[in-house]
Amino acid sequence: MRKLLTVAAIGCAAILAVSCGSVFTKVQVKASPSLYAPLGGHSVEVAEYVSIDKIKKALEPNPLESDSAASKVIVYDYTATDADDTATFVVYYPLMDIPVDFSKYLEDIDLTAGLNTSLSDISFTVPELTVDTSGLSQTVKVPNSDAYAGRTLGTAEAVMVNGLIGAAGTINLDSKPVPLNSGETFKSAKIENGAITLTVIPTVQGLTVDASGITITLPGDGTPLNFVPDPTNTAKFICNLKDKTVTAGGDFSIGGSVSISGTVAAGTVVPAKGIGADISCSVSIEELQSATIGFDKEKLSIPITKEMPAEVTDFISEIAFKSDPGLGLQIELTNGLPKGMDVTVTVDSTALGIANKSATFPAQETNPHPRSIVNTEDPVLKPRTWSNGNLDITAKIGFPADVYDGTNLTVSNITPGSTYSLSGSFSLLAKFESAKIDLGDSGKFSGTFPEKDALDLSSFIDKLPAGVKLAEDGFIANIYLSSPQLSDTLKMTGKISMTYVDKNGDKQTKPLVANKDGSPKLIEPSSSALSLPAGTSWSGPVPSPSASFGSELVGVINEKPQTASLSYDLTVSKATITAENLESGPTSVKAEMLLKIPVALNINGEDSSPADPTVNGVLVDVLDLAGIDPDKDLFGRSQGGTLSSEVDKLLEQLKEMTIAVKYVNELGMEMEAYVEDTAPDKTIKIQKSFVLKPGENTATVSLNADELKSVITSYPFAPTVKIFIPNTNAFKLKKNGGISVKLSVSAVTDVDYTYELGGK
Repeated sequence: MRKLLTVAAIGCAAILAVSCGSVFTKVQVKASPSLYAPLGGHSVEVAEYVSIDKIKKALEPNPLESDSAASKVIVYDYTATDADDTATFVVYYPLMDIPVDFSKYLEDIDLTAGLNTSLSDISFTVPELTVDTSGLSQTVKVPNSDAYAGRTLGTAEAVMVNGLIGAAGTINLDSKPVPLNSGETFKSAKIENGAITLTVIPTVQGLTVDASGITITLPGDGTPLNFVPDPTNTAKFICNLKDKTVTAGGDFSIGGSVSISGTVAAGTVVPAKGIGADISCSVSIEELQSATIGFDKEKLSIPITKEMPAEVTDFISEIAFKSDPGLGLQIELTNGLPKGMDVTVTVDSTALGIANKSATFPAQETNPHPRSIVNTEDPVLKPRTWSNGNLDITAKIGFPADVYDGTNLTVSNITPGSTYSLSGSFSLLAKFESAKIDLGDSGKFSGTFPEKDALDLSSFIDKLPAGVKLAEDGFIANIYLSSPQLSDTLKMTGKISMTYVDKNGDKQTKPLVANKDGSPKLIEPSSSALSLPAGTSWSGPVPSPSASFGSELVGVINEKPQTASLSYDLTVSKATITAENLESGPTSVKAEMLLKIPVALNINGEDSSPADPTVNGVLVDVLDLAGIDPDKDLFGRSQGGTLSSEVDKLLEQLKEMTIAVKYVNELGMEMEAYVEDTAPDKTIKIQKSFVLKPGENTATVSLNADELKSVITSYPFAPTVKIFIPNTNAFKLKKNGGISVKLSVSAVTDVDYTYELGGK
């Protein structure tokens, strides 16, 4: 419009240019020229006001905060599969996402190897029973014969020694106790094959020693045992230990007496140790009938404990297993214990539902076959009933009652020095069937959208004229509850409400998803989790939801709240997961919200069309909608213009001035445009109208000289620019919609004017 003044002055400029170099005092101009000048153009696109970035910024004003809702909100540009090109956006927001790897949890309960354990080595070694026999050796001497030790006897001396020998009678041995070397765990043993060999040799040739009076006592038994001559060696005497018992902590003790007979001759050399007999012995225990050995009973109790992760008791109430093979332990033992030591394994576990069930493993079974102890009647784990929250199993090793008295083992058919052992392994025997998921308090979720401050809708709501509302058609607000592994058994109860401040400033809360009485509503799972496209473009239909509240949400928005926030309370209830569900791997229990927002309006106004008063609709103040100060001069002037008499006369030569409005209307709807300028007393100075038809067209607006003068002289020139939109249920703004306008001006004159140079 500013260029109107420029165009109007073109004629004056031409006259002045010609007359400046003339000597004439008057110039008469007479012509009928047609003038044309382009005024430029402007375009407005829907994307300037509604876009992905603008929607996301509206949802979360602080997108740089990592923990804000903006980090979770995804806004998509929606493309319909049909011919509908309405500008539409999809907003995604995850309400909750519980990561659940049921496979991992069940592995933690040891469906594969978690409860597998090896049997701590149960073994014992039969000690080698030995004696330091040097302590039993000694030399007995004829009484009063020490004076002859180390000498060669003369005749007289030989007579004296023979007298001492004859008078000696029986000579007592020194009693020398010697301990049995048997090891710490040895208690006692009954000997099958063993003997004590006594060797008696006179110190002087010619003498004979009778050792029949020598005795020996065994450890733990005070009864003296006698020796019998060895028929193969006159110097040796044997004490047979068969069926004899030796006890730990006792001693071997040699005692009794010998008698020495015979004579010595002159010239006999007497050794330094004197006249008597050397006595030595050896102990040999080669085989035992039985041995009693101390054995710690703690080794026979095998606790198997598995700490359960918190998720198990938080998420899982029951785990069921197939009755074939059942639920229990598979035991594989190698029983290398002596004959007669059959082993019984008894399993007790409240968790497995097994009470004192046993399996027997025969002694000397070195190539065993596994035995199973299982619960086949009710093979179910119930983690929440376990007293300490852990899965506990106790396996006890049992020996025959005549072998083990709770403190000592009495074993037979053994060899001293040999080690006997029991080894093996335990593994959980189970074939998973299903699990009952009960999230309890862990399944309760509540929150708001956005997470922090409520949405400030005032800047948008305040610009909506009366009679303009959001169209319900095509608007979608959906909740999706899903977990692939939980199939159709997952259930949720939920309540979703909108809290807002209405146009009167009052706080309101309206349920969007709830039962009629306001209680939480049962929400069925959707067929699958939402599959979100990459990027920012969404094409194709929106999946079927678990719950919808589009009409309810539109209803709240159309009440024109100043601020609004969505609050939700969701509780995931029980579900059952099967073995087949686990094949898909880790999953999550999700609740997601999806909004599909078409930029479509319902127009139901009471304004009358200036062109046809019988047609109702809404008159939209364009300058107000665009945020332009209604009191600001449209041309940005600081004061109004004045007209000289010459310019005033020149403008009177204009027959008309026509503004051509060449436009492209891609909003998809015909609209009436009105420009009106009024005087302070509300009288209309200028009133123009034209129709913006869909597509590319040209509209014309004519201004006569008086109207042009009004534009120039009025300050501020701030006309009202309005668009009339007739009532409709589907005013849809196109995706790439907008209006572009190019203005040009043409003027037809009838000039017959004399201009006096010098102002005369």
